[in-house]
Parts: sequence; C-alpha cells; structure tokens
Amino acid sequence: MKHTTSVILPGLITLLLTGCTSVDELTVATYTPTGEGGFGAQLVGSLTQSDAGCLTVTSDDSAAVPVFPEDAIAVDGESIVYNGQTFKLGDTISLTGGIATSQDLPEECSSGGDIFLVSADA
Repeated sequence: MKHTTSVILPGLITLLLTGCTSVDELTVATYTPTGEGGFGAQLVGSLTQSDAGCLTVTSDDSAAVPVFPEDAIAVDGESIVYNGQTFKLGDTISLTGGIATSQDLPEECSSGGDIFLVSADA
C-alpha cells in the first residue's frame, strides 16, 4: 500500500502544480473549479490522442479538447481515471459541460479545435 501512495502522490502534485499531467506522452488539460454550477451540453465520442500527445474526444470527423476538473481526473499510462471509472484510448466517453472560448491549455493541447470545459458537477 505504501508503494501505491508513493506513485500516486507525485502524480497528483504534478497535476496540481502544472494544470496538466503527462505520462507516456498523454497530456490531459485540467482546470481548478470555482463556485457552483456547470453547463448542460454533452460531448460524446471516442477518446483519442492528438499528434502532439493531447487527450481529445473525437466524433463525426471533429475533435474537441476536454478540460477536466483537476480533482476528478488522473492519468494512468495511456488511460484516464475519471470520476472513479477507467477509460482507455478508443473507449467511448460521455461528458457534461460546455464549449469554452478561451482556456489556458498545455502546449500539446493548443493546436486548435473546440475546447470543451467538463462540468465539475458531473
């Protein structure tokens, strides 16, 4: 159990300090939620990875960068753990939130396309 804690804690510290985490070149964009509320739009598609290494959600020939609440997401190699459920690249995911017009993103995720701010209330 001590070994698990020593592996998880550095990852969480990196996530909190940088706003993103990168493991095996999979980068996930995150934000710090403030206040209550959230958007009611849905993003449904397959988890993919951009050429730059950013986690994206792809559907109908378009891709969006999901920006997760930092306390709801963790990266485990090429998989993510979101709200206690593990998803790997290629899996279908459904997220609640809304399109953001601007958001600080990791460099790997700033290559264009829609930015989908995942609701902290999901």
